[in-house]
Amino acid sequence: MSSWQARVFSRAIRALVRREDWGAEAALVARARRVLGAPRAYGYLATVGLSRRSVRTRAVRGEWLVPRRPRRGVVLYVHGGGFVSCSAATHRPITAALARLARRPVFGADYRLAPEARLPTAHEDVADTYRYLLDAGIPASEIALVGDSAGGNLVLSLAVQLRDRGEPAPACVVAFSPWTDLRGRSSSMGGDDDRCAMFHPGNRHDFAAAALGRGDPDSALVSPVHAALHDLPPVLLHVGSTELLLDDATRVHDAIRRSGGACTLHVFDDVPHGWQMLHPWMPEATTSLRETVSFIDAALARARSAGDGVCGEWTVGGIARRSASRFFLSWRRRRRTTCPGPTSVAASARVGRHRLRPRADAMASSVATHLMFTGDASAALELYAAVFPDFRVERMERYGAGDVGAPGTVRRADAVFGQHRFVAIDSPVKHAFSFTPSMSIFVDCDSAATLDAAFARLAEGGHVLMAIADYGFSQRFGWCTDRFGVSWQLNLP
Repeated sequence: MSSWQARVFSRAIRALVRREDWGAEAALVARARRVLGAPRAYGYLATVGLSRRSVRTRAVRGEWLVPRRPRRGVVLYVHGGGFVSCSAATHRPITAALARLARRPVFGADYRLAPEARLPTAHEDVADTYRYLLDAGIPASEIALVGDSAGGNLVLSLAVQLRDRGEPAPACVVAFSPWTDLRGRSSSMGGDDDRCAMFHPGNRHDFAAAALGRGDPDSALVSPVHAALHDLPPVLLHVGSTELLLDDATRVHDAIRRSGGACTLHVFDDVPHGWQMLHPWMPEATTSLRETVSFIDAALARARSAGDGVCGEWTVGGIARRSASRFFLSWRRRRRTTCPGPTSVAASARVGRHRLRPRADAMASSVATHLMFTGDASAALELYAAVFPDFRVERMERYGAGDVGAPGTVRRADAVFGQHRFVAIDSPVKHAFSFTPSMSIFVDCDSAATLDAAFARLAEGGHVLMAIADYGFSQRFGWCTDRFGVSWQLNLP
């Protein structure tokens, strides 16, 4: 039996939202954008205590919500709204709750809405957002996809697209009341006509027509229930027992299980569509979100233990990554930050009163390719060239008009130094966390002289990022990053 809170909210939603006829397309879209999603003030209050940063590029739009002391892993959240309404901002009650409960950064993705941009435009935008996270240096095994309603459609479809294209799959997929059949053949369409608190069966056809235009509702891309659902990441489905979308979820669950995949379905008794938005006021909303977090925790742990070639701890923006044998530290005057990316270095240097001494065989374990993330790739290349005479840039990409970086500045650079290859990336994630755009990179120092040059640069006002290749020092102390308070363990003699 549902809680009294669920019954009260269902009655309120039935009175305020449910209509048998939403009108013609223009009227339907206008009303959907007016009544669906959380009010602006409520969404703003939901983010109190979280760091919030917007991302706006030609290909990607959305916002980061980051808790204090974030853990490994990232949640990519895709909002619902019938493909015609809502945004990352209207779904902050869910994304903020996930950020707090999971203690992980959550990226709320925006996508172009119909009827201005018909499907499958939204699917293309979500795929671009996923690649944005990968390009920012986040391994696929550290990403959890979550979406509700139309967003559940989008995350399931994305998982299928990634499998078909041979691209890296996320750690897991979570879909709240996913709308997976735009044709509307679900058996729950008729059985729950009077019980669904938010929609009449005919509303689905009207929303689908607005989203598709003349598109094919039976396409596997826009209706993932018709796709081949084998070889997907673990999937969690939550749906209400009285929702029109009940059968959409159960059909996907059955198809995944028949194909030998891992899928968990939880049917909540008599809750309104999108009930997760009502956390913490409805017990079922809190239960759903906590189950989601537990599922994500387990999926991320399995993905890491499976060994995808990435060891250690990855982060987004100022969330530190720690590797078993090498990690980054960034020194700035009056402020300390961290930045993700693998490298190696054998060096000895003094930081304040501490002297860092890696083992003599540290360079023996170094890798031939290094991936660096910096706030200013141009400054990083300049510093490299000044210190290493045989450092050579092979290819360079620059930002264009409308990109997240300043037009003309370096976006990515491929370079060589002896037997080592480097890929320097001006990470757009820095904008989401107020990283200084003047922070530059200095890595793979193999002598005290090169480190002296780095600290001379630091003394002149530059910002130097150094990697220490050895993790075998005898003593440890905590090193805290600037605004996020992430605790580090730095080994010292």
